[in-house]
Amino acid sequence: MKASAQRRFDEHQRCLTAYEPDLRLTLDETQRIAVIRGAIVVPVGAGIRRQYMVEIEYQDMSPFRLPTTRETTGEIPWEIDRHISPVDGTFCMWLPQTAPRDFDTTEGLLLHLDRVREFLLLQILYDDNLRRGRMPAWEGPEWNHGTAGHRQWTREQIEGLDARAIGGLYGAVVKAPHPGSRCPCRSGRSVRDCHARWLSRMRHASKISEHVLSEVAVAWEERRADQDT
Repeated sequence: MKASAQRRFDEHQRCLTAYEPDLRLTLDETQRIAVIRGAIVVPVGAGIRRQYMVEIEYQDMSPFRLPTTRETTGEIPWEIDRHISPVDGTFCMWLPQTAPRDFDTTEGLLLHLDRVREFLLLQILYDDNLRRGRMPAWEGPEWNHGTAGHRQWTREQIEGLDARAIGGLYGAVVKAPHPGSRCPCRSGRSVRDCHARWLSRMRHASKISEHVLSEVAVAWEERRADQDT
């Protein structure tokens, strides 16, 4: 194990000891496994707290990459509508392109644990809504699953753009423009002051899913057709 990884694991161990004593970090370099197991407590209001047994597994034994998380006792059903994988119980807390990029920071583990608590609280609210007959039972915004989710996310990114802007930006996602050039959306501003962050976000997403660029192309054709009618 690299020294930088060992130092970060040591930080995570100290963090758990200080703030999450019911969670234990286990490292097995022979099997290439690094995992946190134990209980996480979720405050639900009025002084009530619920406890869940979780497993947080580091990807490729890296303390710098966002880990996968699951509940291990089966108390929460493995259901798509709950955003939990029916295959292995992994929490689907975000689309890959929307995943937080702060796990590799010093406070990354604590931030992740807070997000796990928020996800578990949503499960509690889901159950409450089902009991009360409230639909949809999932609280707050959500994306569809799989390919549909990537397409939905892409449509949200291009909302409000006309065909001309989409066409120019599509080309700039494929081939990045010079930072000082005019923005390909034809706003007249430099790309740095216009769609630079948008382009960076879309390039990142297009590397994750091939459906991102294909959906941009579909939307481009649709809006060109609308303009012609």
